[in-house]
Amino acid sequence: MRYGFTYRGIHSSAYNIIFLSGDRTTRPEVKIYEIEIPGRHGTQVYGGRTYNKRSITGTLQFVAGTLEAVRARVREIAEWLSKPGRLSFDDEPGKYYDADVIAGLDLAQALGYYGTVQVTFSCQPFALSEVRTVTGETAVIADVQGTQPTPCIITIRNMGDGPITNITISREGKKT
Repeated sequence: MRYGFTYRGIHSSAYNIIFLSGDRTTRPEVKIYEIEIPGRHGTQVYGGRTYNKRSITGTLQFVAGTLEAVRARVREIAEWLSKPGRLSFDDEPGKYYDADVIAGLDLAQALGYYGTVQVTFSCQPFALSEVRTVTGETAVIADVQGTQPTPCIITIRNMGDGPITNITISREGKKT
């Protein structure tokens, strides 16, 4: 099975692309605020613990029949990647990143019909969990698969004729 990615609702297989991951760091870099104080050793760190945006890099590989077809395919890919959107990977189901491609796409070609394009997605720091709708008449467990603590919205709709009673909502602690 080949793994790919979906960007702006379109899967990479629509362009017959093979995606080779470069850098998909698990945790983004911590943003550190610090100040030098004259006459003191080191620095004073202040502010909360926040994170920088992350870069996800990879190589797109594809085959086209001619040099002209390679160039045309790269232009199609460039158009697809030209706007911000959701980025998800087949090997991380249920998670996505808010992403944008801000660097140019460099085309390398071999034998006139094989193209490779280096791509860098600039993403918000954490993977988000897809919105889930959970329906049930008894106990319902909503398991969020994001990479950070996530606020949630619980909407209860009465689809019947009688009143809703005895509702209990609880949150389990961290998984260990």
